[in-house]
Amino acid sequence: MALTLVTAFAVAGSASAAPGNGATKINQEYCTTNQFGTACFDLNTVVNTTVTPSGNVSYVTNGQTEIRNNPSFVNCTFIGRSKFHDHYLFKDGVFHERGDHQESSLERQCPGGVHEKCTFTRRAHMVDGEFQYLITDFRCTPL
Repeated sequence: MALTLVTAFAVAGSASAAPGNGATKINQEYCTTNQFGTACFDLNTVVNTTVTPSGNVSYVTNGQTEIRNNPSFVNCTFIGRSKFHDHYLFKDGVFHERGDHQESSLERQCPGGVHEKCTFTRRAHMVDGEFQYLITDFRCTPL
């Protein structure tokens, strides 16, 4: 769930950046409660847009998120954290290059000593629709 929210938030941040040069900063902190429990979100993102004299457009997004969830149907706390960096380059209005780095973790804390952390990392670079590299890693460890 945390990874999906991070991706959706990064896209929303990119869409809110104004054309031309400049950065858009997005900071949101809120909690929501419903029949399934309480979830709190802390989202911090900066999107920088640069247009070169030749007309190339570069979007750079850097951000981090933290999501805390206490579902009512299970007596555990879940903490999701993510840091990400995305870069997109368009030449003559056509997508040319993308690079991204993402580090995410999901920690589960439950009564009775159940405590584990799963981490996901991704590093990727794509030019003209072809991956130059794509490196991912996923692992869970008891704490």
